[in-house]
Amino acid sequence: MHQFNATISQLRHFIALADRGSFTRAADSARRSQAAFSRSISMLEAALGVSLVSRHGRSNSLTPIGQLVLAHARQVVAQADTLQQLIQEHLSADAGMVRVGLTPAAAAIAGKRLLHMAVLHPKNFRMQISRGQLSQQVEALRSQELDALVTDPRLFSKEDNDLEIRSLAILPTAALASRDHPLAALEHVSIDDLLMYPIACTDITSEYSKVLIQHFGPNTVPDLHTRISSDVLDDLFDVVMQSSSIYTGIIAPASKYLADGRLIRLPISFKGLEAQLGWVQLRTRPSPVMLDDLFSQIKTLLEADGPDNYQDAKSEN
Repeated sequence: MHQFNATISQLRHFIALADRGSFTRAADSARRSQAAFSRSISMLEAALGVSLVSRHGRSNSLTPIGQLVLAHARQVVAQADTLQQLIQEHLSADAGMVRVGLTPAAAAIAGKRLLHMAVLHPKNFRMQISRGQLSQQVEALRSQELDALVTDPRLFSKEDNDLEIRSLAILPTAALASRDHPLAALEHVSIDDLLMYPIACTDITSEYSKVLIQHFGPNTVPDLHTRISSDVLDDLFDVVMQSSSIYTGIIAPASKYLADGRLIRLPISFKGLEAQLGWVQLRTRPSPVMLDDLFSQIKTLLEADGPDNYQDAKSEN
């Protein structure tokens, strides 16, 4: 087996050659003499045991294996640059900036928690939270404008193999209403009873809509029944407490209203309709220690709101 001992500098030179199209232009961009630059490429080929460049007089082109090596060389060099940045931040005692993206539903659930955690971190830790739709957030993650993304992991497919997705939490959901709501006196509430009243909820993903329809039937299409939608949960709870509308969604953010009796859980089971949150990062980008630490902390906080801490709606009533 051929031993791999190429250097990052040689890989940089190879990338420059592929991007510039000629040894002369690539050597100029790397600030090397043409002889020294050519020697670097030859040493890389020797280190890998393959021919990367087909040389035809003054023109040249990458060989098929050269094209394959180029794609991986870009990843290796990008990782090396990130690692160097992390080391510089460590040596300067600066934890740097952590940029976390939140989709609307994730922002409603985890936004406040992340902000509180940022305040508790050392002074050299800075956090920037970005909110937006999934497509915008994923694009920012892939362009490295974000370090991590919190969203529903079910929104991704096998084609997103450049992303590493870790589970953060599975959170119970329920139907909540004011304590004097007409449905509060019933021993059991059906989905048809529920849909007689305005529904208030956060933005529902297409994947979660499918889950709802499978669970309750085709007449429960969320887009047809949702009267009020907002990412600011306290606003939704305020409306529900003062009207006949019903909140459907994650229980945890309403805990203080449930504790003092201003909101109650209606006797309809949402078991099997738990919400999911995942932590998404680029596979090709090394994870800073502070980012892994942040993941662990937010996971611990969210798991405290997990299903084990809430009774099923049927057993409560």
